[in-house]
Amino acid sequence: MAEIIILRAGVEVSRARLSDAPARVGRDSANEIVVDDPRASRNHAVIVFQNGFYVLKDQGSTHGVILGDERVAQRSLRDGDALRIGDWSLVFVERDGAPAPSGGSDQAGTRRLEALFEITVALQTQADFGAVVDGLMLKALNIMGAERGFLMLRSPGSDDLRLFAARDTKGPVSGMDAESVSRSLMQTVLKTGRAVLVENALADAQWQTDSMVHNRIHSALCVPLTSRDEVGGVIYVDHRSRARAFSEKDLEFFSTFALIAKAAMDSNRAYWDLVDGLFQASDDFIAVCGEDGLIARANRGAAALLGIDAAALASRPFDGLFPAQERERAEALRVSIRDSRSVCGVDFTLERPGGARIPLNISGFSLRDSRGRPAGTCLIGRDLSEHAALVRQLTEANARLRELHEMKMELVGGLANEFKDALSLIVGYAGIMRDLKGGSPEDRQRLSIILSAGQKLIALIAEVVDLTRIETGTTGLQVSPVDVREFRLMTGYCGLPSTA
Repeated sequence: MAEIIILRAGVEVSRARLSDAPARVGRDSANEIVVDDPRASRNHAVIVFQNGFYVLKDQGSTHGVILGDERVAQRSLRDGDALRIGDWSLVFVERDGAPAPSGGSDQAGTRRLEALFEITVALQTQADFGAVVDGLMLKALNIMGAERGFLMLRSPGSDDLRLFAARDTKGPVSGMDAESVSRSLMQTVLKTGRAVLVENALADAQWQTDSMVHNRIHSALCVPLTSRDEVGGVIYVDHRSRARAFSEKDLEFFSTFALIAKAAMDSNRAYWDLVDGLFQASDDFIAVCGEDGLIARANRGAAALLGIDAAALASRPFDGLFPAQERERAEALRVSIRDSRSVCGVDFTLERPGGARIPLNISGFSLRDSRGRPAGTCLIGRDLSEHAALVRQLTEANARLRELHEMKMELVGGLANEFKDALSLIVGYAGIMRDLKGGSPEDRQRLSIILSAGQKLIALIAEVVDLTRIETGTTGLQVSPVDVREFRLMTGYCGLPSTA
């Protein structure tokens, strides 16, 4: 027969044998399994036998049932499962008389060390700081058994606190629930820089303040966010239905958590200060749009291109920055960036208020919230005015070069024809003189040299004319195989002998 081993702070308190009948778990003494912990509800959970398995079901408790680091609403129990409710543990074993888990007295401390390590890794490795803080607040609430947790940051130059993150064990809190906290306790910690544990506010005259009494806060814990002896905010947790819900160990753990969180926040803030500086210093067009397509923020580069103040760009529709014929395409680009996460290099024309137009090449990426849902788009545009001007200059220069080239080709062609005509006369005259009777052998040899050289020059000019025609496109280039042995150097000029 299966049973539940009940431990408090790692020490076995009792055992409860399970049967086919439901076993109720909670603080009420009428339950089959009594958990006398302030974080336990009167009817916290129930264990039932279904389809051959024992199944634990949470009964809507405030702090839930923790397995490992996760809160479970329902679970089919397995041998060795260790369920936590506050500082109490319920270990499920499938046979009677199984020994209680050893080392239990150190389990709570080990869980806190593990949690601090996980907190440190998460804060240093994850980019979405808001989502990280929300998850870590949940982990801290589960470990300490708190009902709600709040992270408040100090406004620059004042003692006012603004809400950065707020959640309970079920999710983020907002509205009236986010305001029903002890502001007096927060201000005390902010001014003194010391952590405060309130065990029972309703019995301690010091903490029977209006906010404590009005909001029915029984227990609270508040620690400062300190860096370089400066308090930048506070982390606050409370319980509105339990007195003495927190201990000195909880205070020590939460103080360490606050130190790690503040260091990570300072690092995160320095990073985003750098990003914001680059955002403002960039000469490129940069605009951040919300999901509604309206510009939420623009940098000075965007303002300079449009010739208006950056603040005046806020709340203007992004597609309204473009000519009417391009607005539909601009909106399609924004939606495409939102859906595909990024788009690179799309050319548009930006329209200034006076009607002047600026060529712009736009890229962008989507912005996501802490749950990965689209939250807007960041669009980055590069002014192509100088590029376009350079392209025009190069195009004009290229056209001028082409014109000069055509003039050169015409000149070369004309000169080649003139040389060819003159050489033809010389060759013809030399041939006639060589063939006349009565000339000496030396004269005929010299005329033969003139004739041969003239013919070679005519052939060379013909090749120049052919090259000119190829360059101008008036004739095509015909490729055919040749025997290099047929090539001979143009020797023999001026009586020089030919070489084999």
